[in-house]
Amino acid sequence: MVIRVGNRDGECRAEADAVFGAFNTVIDDLSVHETLQACYSLSDYRSRRLPWHIHPDADEIAYVVESTFTFQRAGEQAKVLHAGEADYVEPNVVHRGMNLSDAAVKLFVVRIKPKDKPLVTEVPEQ
Repeated sequence: MVIRVGNRDGECRAEADAVFGAFNTVIDDLSVHETLQACYSLSDYRSRRLPWHIHPDADEIAYVVESTFTFQRAGEQAKVLHAGEADYVEPNVVHRGMNLSDAAVKLFVVRIKPKDKPLVTEVPEQ
């Protein structure tokens, strides 16, 4: 269920839904430069594993607002982040996020991406 959709052109929202599926989220697009776009979301994850994916040529910063969230980069051990902690994912790094508990997780995510690249690309299971 969508709480609010406020994006200007719908690009970030449509791409995120295609890979991650619909979930409780607030998402918006910001034009920060003629060739860059910032997409941000506040999501409510409940017992969910996101697929392995990359953000082509995009930087991602994820901040845990409530509860805990597990991040994993391909080839590395999973890392649990608690409320108040953040993680930065460099461009083109294969990763995934997981809520391994029954509690809802509120996660604020900002991605800065080239306008001519997709927001997210799913990759094969790692």
